[in-house]
Amino acid sequence: TCGTASLGLVWLAPELLRFGFGAGYAGSVGVLSILALMLPTMALSLHNHLLQIVTDSRFNRDSTLAGLVVLMLAAVLLVPRFGITGAAVARVSALFFLSVLTSAVFFKRFGPAGLGLGNVAVVALAVMPSAVFMLHAPHVGVFFRTVFLVLTLTGVIFGVRNGQSRIVVLALWDMLRARKTQL
Repeated sequence: TCGTASLGLVWLAPELLRFGFGAGYAGSVGVLSILALMLPTMALSLHNHLLQIVTDSRFNRDSTLAGLVVLMLAAVLLVPRFGITGAAVARVSALFFLSVLTSAVFFKRFGPAGLGLGNVAVVALAVMPSAVFMLHAPHVGVFFRTVFLVLTLTGVIFGVRNGQSRIVVLALWDMLRARKTQL
């Protein structure tokens, strides 16, 4: 779900910004594309809730402070040179750090059963190149961006393991084929 939302934000950023904030924010497409990378990292950090319970909130406190340090260091290094884009990269970097930290602690405490890193890799392989593309080529037409959105979503749907999305897509396909044969 987070991968789908992230891809939608990346590929439809110009339209979303124009609709939500007006034409004056058209230059922020790259920033929104970078910030869209936060959604998959937040999904990977969901184990934080379990660790919060198990550690009586110590993990939450400690990881938040560590994330703040990473955010501040990245912001000090990136914002003076890259401005708002650097701030977006700093924020995503801090969340990515927290995701890796949470996953590592969860793995150490509970083992690999609940992580699903293969699915995270599939989503990352779709979202990260999409965000980089939109950062460097934000003026690609809506038709081509829609085609890229469909292609990347299809890759995510068929790449994610143990998800219901593939079953839903195949059922829709079968329904469309059955309807076509009835006509």
